[in-house]
Amino acid sequence: IIANSYSETSHSQGVYAGDSSVLLEENIFYHNGWYKQQIGSGQDKNGGQATMFNHNTYFSRSHNTIFRKNVFISASSIHNKWTANSKSEDGFDTVQAKNIVIENNVYIGGEIGISAGGNTDFNTGFRWENIRISNNIMFAIGRDQPTNRQLGWYIDASDWDGGAICGNYLLHNDNDNVTNLKGIIVDGHSANVSVQKNLIIGLINKVTSRNAAALLLTGDDFHNIQIEKNLIQMIDSKLRPVLTNSFTGVSFKDNSYYSEAEPDQWFSADSVNYNLEDWQVSSGETGAINTEFPILSPMRSIESYAQSLGNSLEELIVQMTDQSESLWEKEYTVDAITDYIKVGYGSFDCN
Repeated sequence: IIANSYSETSHSQGVYAGDSSVLLEENIFYHNGWYKQQIGSGQDKNGGQATMFNHNTYFSRSHNTIFRKNVFISASSIHNKWTANSKSEDGFDTVQAKNIVIENNVYIGGEIGISAGGNTDFNTGFRWENIRISNNIMFAIGRDQPTNRQLGWYIDASDWDGGAICGNYLLHNDNDNVTNLKGIIVDGHSANVSVQKNLIIGLINKVTSRNAAALLLTGDDFHNIQIEKNLIQMIDSKLRPVLTNSFTGVSFKDNSYYSEAEPDQWFSADSVNYNLEDWQVSSGETGAINTEFPILSPMRSIESYAQSLGNSLEELIVQMTDQSESLWEKEYTVDAITDYIKVGYGSFDCN
């Protein structure tokens, strides 16, 4: 259990690792990088305020690394921050991080789930190689606004040369003040990346924002980006299902969409809006359907999981972080939470 790391004078993380190969398995990370919410709109560290520089984990130039079956709760900013920085004096991008697997973890709160994109980017090519983000569950990313910003970003991938974002459950942000919502972002110079079998549901926006969407493809140079068999359900939300800079290097197939946005606002490509029928013609997507997916009512969330154990979410977190190192309770594990979610939403596993 790694909890409550913060500083009033400098940056602070739950775990920091650089140029390393790590197995991070079956840990609980809670409330790292901050003591209290940012008071204003800046990045003031005084009193241990949350800032955009502090995270549950911060890994730089990693290789041959696995994150598996961890629970990440209430980060100051990002739950898992990854960087792949080339040398400033070189002035061009090279692969600095590779062979990373992030699988079967649970994320609660914070403002960004997984970011495998920062920091130094010369916009010349790949910085990551062979990255896999699969079978994770993310609850209410951004909802608590630790840094007082209005963003909730779930998964961010930039400049990947080969990888997969597959079988993830991106669930439930219902804070009306969090308007900069993004489910999965693929950006930069990326090639041979599959985004498949992800469920994105309950990301609530009251308006259809120009730059927010469940799935954003905002790269400058894409090759073989495959978007297939994802289920995007914006129930009670006007969030746009898909925004892409262009159709070049991107293929779409067999995705299911639903949103309460105006039908001609569901999709955007190169600043042109489309309804589903026109989207299929322009994007070339086959097998796309407009469907409101039947789910158990009420929709399952981390709060409803806590209630199933007779607890509030706050009580659940206390019990999770109060466990003995010699006796872990099954109901506080990733496996138990995953089983509960799959009963409500079905299995989207990516093997």
